[in-house]
Amino acid sequence: MATGQNIVDLTREVMDAVSSSEWSDATLTTWCGMAQWQLWANLLNANRYLNMQAVTVTQDSSGRFTVASLTTGTTDTTKYFYRILSLSNPNTSSSVNPTFYKQVRFEDIPNPQGIVSQDYAWYRYGDYIQLSPVQNGTTATATVNYRPISISQASALSVAVVFPTGYESLIAWRAAPM
Repeated sequence: MATGQNIVDLTREVMDAVSSSEWSDATLTTWCGMAQWQLWANLLNANRYLNMQAVTVTQDSSGRFTVASLTTGTTDTTKYFYRILSLSNPNTSSSVNPTFYKQVRFEDIPNPQGIVSQDYAWYRYGDYIQLSPVQNGTTATATVNYRPISISQASALSVAVVFPTGYESLIAWRAAPM
């Protein structure tokens, strides 16, 4: 597995700037981080089942939880939320299956209410995810795609780059023309 420094050095080689002092490590680290971030988005759009995790969230009194709560980890282990794949209420007993929410538009349920005869649904509401029906304090499980930290977000260039093995050079090739 390559480190951030390996990718920065490879980027310098691709740019044919190995002996040049024009490009600092800090500049190349930023470019490599941007390239890595874009490439992860492409990978997740091509394969929705790559980098998945289940995150437990709790509804507030409005039936919402923050999008930021879907990002987990700290420093070099952070997993940045990318997309919700599924959202469900956990089963409350061995005889009850989980209830899955259907994604809808805001216009479909602009004023979600408490437990009524509505379908279980969710939509993005600014920096929140709105659930319907509203169930204050109820937990839900969001299965999400995530992006790992980028080279520019790592605590040091010695940190291993999380990217599909053998394809790390794509980051350098994407960053070099920037």
